[in-house]
Amino acid sequence: MAILCKYTYDPLDRVSTVTPLAQAVANRFYNGEQLMTELRGDRQRTCIRAGGQLLAQQSREGDEVVTTMIAGDRSNSVLHVSEDGRPVDIAYTPFGHHQAGQTIADLPGFNGEQPDPVTGHYLLGNGYRAYNPVLMRFNSPDSMSPFGRGGLNAYAYCVGDPVNRVDPTGHISIGLTFLSGILFSAVGAGAIGASVGLKESDSGLSTALAAVGSVSLLVGFTGFATTIHKWRGAKFQIKGVEKKYQKKLDTAELARKKLIARYDKKVSRLQTELRRQTDGPENARVFLGNLRNADALLVDGATFYSDRRLPGIEQFHLDYLFRDTGRGFTAFRVDAQGRLDVRNIRSRTTLSQNTYRIRRSQSDA
Repeated sequence: MAILCKYTYDPLDRVSTVTPLAQAVANRFYNGEQLMTELRGDRQRTCIRAGGQLLAQQSREGDEVVTTMIAGDRSNSVLHVSEDGRPVDIAYTPFGHHQAGQTIADLPGFNGEQPDPVTGHYLLGNGYRAYNPVLMRFNSPDSMSPFGRGGLNAYAYCVGDPVNRVDPTGHISIGLTFLSGILFSAVGAGAIGASVGLKESDSGLSTALAAVGSVSLLVGFTGFATTIHKWRGAKFQIKGVEKKYQKKLDTAELARKKLIARYDKKVSRLQTELRRQTDGPENARVFLGNLRNADALLVDGATFYSDRRLPGIEQFHLDYLFRDTGRGFTAFRVDAQGRLDVRNIRSRTTLSQNTYRIRRSQSDA
């Protein structure tokens, strides 16, 4: 089986040489990740870029220099070329396929990528994976799939949206909308700078680059204005969302405060009732009732018995005896404040008086 093309890679895993069958080797030179120059024998092809945007290509073979002006879209696809005043338009399908007769030899193509000279596929990532625009998929799986950032489909290109996304690395696609203004502004500034540098060596190319730079700056500023307008609209929308949810948060906070106030009120009412039951004036009456109804009282080890069977005359006699004959006794009663009033009396004279607030335990309440 014959080898149609041989590829070698540099230490940065970029295609450094391409050798098609029975043709001279082509050496490639890069600026970062962008292909800048290709040497094939005596022929040199150089891409002129500004801000990452492809503007022109110069081909040198001996003393002959051919300059091709290039115009593309926001994804850097080559759509219009002009060489020696002869304009050519190039059209692509959404996934990058185009008719072979439209292509000018050795020019970049879809998304500014260099097509393979043998297959016409695009070696994305400077040779990492080959993308087939006819099949609309990669020829080999992504090393970042299916569990990494490459996505579940290891062969999919731009997650099925090649119009709004590009995949320069062969790994992960990126969106175009956000970068448009920045790209065209950088192109404009770079093109004007390049035109100044080429003013003496190639006045025609210098003039063309200056024109492209001015137009690109205008497009870039327009893109920035559109982006800023969208940002402002998004900002207003965000403010509207913030206001909406802030209102909901305020309503929830008010409901929370009302619930807490209702709970505190209920707790206060329960505490008041508990104090009433434990410290209320009826406790003294209950205490006296317990004393009166008891058959015996045990006071500090001494027991006193109650005899309710005594006739009334005898009870009166005992009462008189204790009151008038100088015997001491203790009188219990409930005062106007509901406290227990305790007095020690002898010969109808109060020797001491104390008041007590009777409290029941919570277990008895």
